[in-house]
Amino acid sequence: MNRALVLLALLLLPAAAPGAQTFVKLNGLTSLIGVPGAGLEFTLGERLTYQVDATASFWRSVDRVPMQFLIVTSEWRYHLRPGQTGLYLGAHVGATGFRLQKWEYRGTDLYQEGFGVLLGGTVGYKRELGERWSIDVFAGGGTAQSLYKGYHAETGLRYDIGPGWNKSGEWLPYRGGVMFARRIR
Repeated sequence: MNRALVLLALLLLPAAAPGAQTFVKLNGLTSLIGVPGAGLEFTLGERLTYQVDATASFWRSVDRVPMQFLIVTSEWRYHLRPGQTGLYLGAHVGATGFRLQKWEYRGTDLYQEGFGVLLGGTVGYKRELGERWSIDVFAGGGTAQSLYKGYHAETGLRYDIGPGWNKSGEWLPYRGGVMFARRIR
């Protein structure tokens, strides 16, 4: 399923203008806590950029339950100032695959495994740190629509009744961090 998420992001990738700037990015904040995030940002115009990024957690156990997920996000950004620095607003669509414990199940051995679609917005601030480097501080969220099945961590058996999928829809903050970027062209 993770390969399908990456393929989806690549299909949504718009073509950058010839000679446009491209940045490779690493989310320093989330990477410090063991949840690496990386992305590519492409210049589409004087105030418009496109970013595709992925954030993943590989933790097999946190408090005896899994905390594994992959989020792939495709985002269009509008920078309020020319030159793509300063404040920007973004609109994104994403996909996620997960094996984790939802917040309302904390303190139990129950976890959920499934996939979902994300749709939302981002607000951020980008500052140049030299000719080739920049820093991007951002936060975002939106609606997360998921299909999942529930399991007991100890036994691996399903705790929910029925053969089908559970459905869930929440408004969540699911994006954020401090991206360090290096211009590669």
